[in-house]
Amino acid sequence: AGTLTTLCISFEATLRDALSHRTGFTRMGLLDISTGMSSDEILRRASSAEPMAPFRQRFLYNNEHFLAAGAAAGVAAGTSWHALVKARILDPLGMTATRTSVREAWNDPRTARGYTWDEAGQRVRPVTFETMGFNIDGIAPAGAIGSTATDMTAWLRFLLRQGVQDGKALISPAALSTIWT
Repeated sequence: AGTLTTLCISFEATLRDALSHRTGFTRMGLLDISTGMSSDEILRRASSAEPMAPFRQRFLYNNEHFLAAGAAAGVAAGTSWHALVKARILDPLGMTATRTSVREAWNDPRTARGYTWDEAGQRVRPVTFETMGFNIDGIAPAGAIGSTATDMTAWLRFLLRQGVQDGKALISPAALSTIWT
């Protein structure tokens, strides 16, 4: 939470600024893809970056800000982002096959596997988690959710019902409108 505070308060950025990519900071891809760094370490390193544009003046895509927003949501709820998404969205919608971690999804036997051509061995080999070359668990709120067609159907029905599940609004109409905007 200390790094998150530094990242957001130093520039008076709001979560809306972070999620709208208008903080002046651009993507920091070297921090987040397949590095094995923890979320805290990614945020710590990102907090020392220099902006590429003036605050609120330019759209610059940034995954680390989605990580910061996810961490903030977890802190505000007294839990982690993973637990928050599971408790507030996945469980109420019955999305039992959806994961908030690339590694968790990979370990699920229902997850599709890729294959690669081994030129030296002249054969097709299955891709393993280690050889996949893509793990964004360190910035999970920026896109590590893995799902199934069935679970995504539940999500789409939820959206079509304006954020209501079993007669209860899980997302306020105003928040849903903002998301869609």
